[in-house]
Amino acid sequence: ACNLAFQLQRLNPKKKVLLADMDPSSGMLSFLLKMKSSYSFVDALSHSSQMDEDLWRALVTPQQGVDVILSPESPVETVQTHDAAAMIEYSRENYASVVLDTPGPYGDWPLEMAKLCDELILVTTNELPALHSTQRAIAHLESSGVERSRIKLVVNRFNPDLGLDRQAIQTALKMDVFQLLPND
Repeated sequence: ACNLAFQLQRLNPKKKVLLADMDPSSGMLSFLLKMKSSYSFVDALSHSSQMDEDLWRALVTPQQGVDVILSPESPVETVQTHDAAAMIEYSRENYASVVLDTPGPYGDWPLEMAKLCDELILVTTNELPALHSTQRAIAHLESSGVERSRIKLVVNRFNPDLGLDRQAIQTALKMDVFQLLPND
């Protein structure tokens, strides 16, 4: 998510990009970007009904041309899913691209995010255990109302010597591989 957001900004420098760490328990963006913020996406959710430009500016932190909203410093057990739609709609209205880094697909919060997104990038590796888990995740998303056509499969750390090749992955998951990212 982090790399994608900064690449989108680099490719379209005049367009606004939002990168949001939506993992309430173990968000990594603050660590990866070496950032701290007094606010998190939980604050954005709790104020979503009265969101305006000034309040939004207080919640996000600009980083190299990308607006970033972080996860809470301390893990949060439950997140109010009913406020997600308003926050995401506000983001859509104000950014050319919105990249949400979410936890795995299980639970009310990640499912709400998946249902609200235009495209969902599901990241896996080409090892058999990871693909088994990915197969289960796809089935879970579909049974929860997320259309398979919105899921884009990215195979990260692809190494054909250590796992399945592209064709075998596509056959096993009954889904095209959107992108292979090599192990480097």
